[in-house]
Amino acid sequence: MGEDNLENLVQILVGMQMLGPQLKSTPLAEDFLYGTAVRVAHALSVEGEWDRVLAAWNAHEMLARRCAHAAEPSLKWSFLHQAALGNNETACRVLIRWGAKIDAEDAEGRSAIDIAKMVGHDEICGLLSEAAEYAVGPWAPPLDACCLPSSAAWDQAVRWTVPCFDRVYYGGVVVEISAGTKVWVDDFGRLLVGWRGSVDPPRNKEGRSLIAGQD
Repeated sequence: MGEDNLENLVQILVGMQMLGPQLKSTPLAEDFLYGTAVRVAHALSVEGEWDRVLAAWNAHEMLARRCAHAAEPSLKWSFLHQAALGNNETACRVLIRWGAKIDAEDAEGRSAIDIAKMVGHDEICGLLSEAAEYAVGPWAPPLDACCLPSSAAWDQAVRWTVPCFDRVYYGGVVVEISAGTKVWVDDFGRLLVGWRGSVDPPRNKEGRSLIAGQD
């Protein structure tokens, strides 16, 4: 499929999502559609067509998640690398929101932060560096798109209600989060997760809240 078919692919994926269990498709067929959409979106990002890519991500969350974890196979050039090169703060924030590995290296050993430095995009470099600061140790990004990323940016806490059942990656394990759960997120929308997967509020080893003013 050509680059002009991203919107059509998103419509198909949205339709599949709405039909859910009623849709008789195989995992292979679904993976093929997602894989094609990711490749098309990547090609568009390289061409600077970020408006179309961002619109596609806005229309289909799982596509955005998959793109956050994707990279061109031979060059290992990720969406985050391309967003840093293109000085696109919005794309960077969306990718980090869905778990992009900020220190992932391309085939030449360069991270997205390295790319931003190389081309003189100081604000993007600072943004990525800030995001990386709170995504280490137990809060390292998830391994795949099935899980939300966690964060330790306690001073950025903003209240958020989980809209549907989801999973968050913390400390090498997956923590299940029920729909309607009240949680806290950082400036990038990553869930703040404390000791033993605590979220409301996240707590330290002593059981004290890590969010100021919360018991």
